[in-house]
Amino acid sequence: MGYFLKISIFTVFIILCPLNLFAQTESLNDEKYKTAKIIFENADHQQIQNINYKISNVKSKNNKVILNNSETIKFKGIDFKGLSIIERGLLNPKEISGDSRISICCIEELLLLNPNKATRRFRIWVFPYNETLYETLENEFYRNKKPSEYYFELQNENYAENMTWQDFVKDAKLTFIAFGKNIE
Repeated sequence: MGYFLKISIFTVFIILCPLNLFAQTESLNDEKYKTAKIIFENADHQQIQNINYKISNVKSKNNKVILNNSETIKFKGIDFKGLSIIERGLLNPKEISGDSRISICCIEELLLLNPNKATRRFRIWVFPYNETLYETLENEFYRNKKPSEYYFELQNENYAENMTWQDFVKDAKLTFIAFGKNIE
C-alpha cells in the first residue's frame, strides 16, 4: 500500500507541475501592452475629455453599422462588448481614420491598463474600407490591407459596482482615441 501511495503522489506531481509552469498570466511587459501603455501614459487627457459625437441614427445588419446615414463601420470577429460599443455609436470612423468608412476587427479590452472600474481601455485593428465582405481576416493581410492599431478609452461617470456591461456602455463616453502603430 505504501508503494502505491508513493507512485500516486509522484504521478500527481508529474501531471500538475508542468501545468503550473505553462500557466499564462498577463503582464504589462507583454507585447500587446507595450505600445498601449506608452500611448495612454503620454496622452494629454485635458485636451481629449468628452469627445461628443451627435449620433441620431444607428443601423446594424450583416456585419455593418451605419451611423447618421453616412459613416460606415464594417466588422468581423467582434465579440459582444465590441459590438455594443459600435452599435452605441461610440466610435466614429472620421475620428479614427479621417474617412467616413472603415473596416475593423479585434476589439480587445486592455484589462491591466484600466485605471479604475469606471474607465475601460481598448485596442482595435482598423483596415482600409473594403466593399466586398471578406471571409477571414487572413484574406485582408494577403491583399496587402494591413491594419493599423488604435487605442481608445471609455468612461462612465455613473459607474456602480454591480453594473452590467450593457449598463456601462449605455452611459459611457469616448474620452480618448489615438493611433498606435501599423501592424506588419
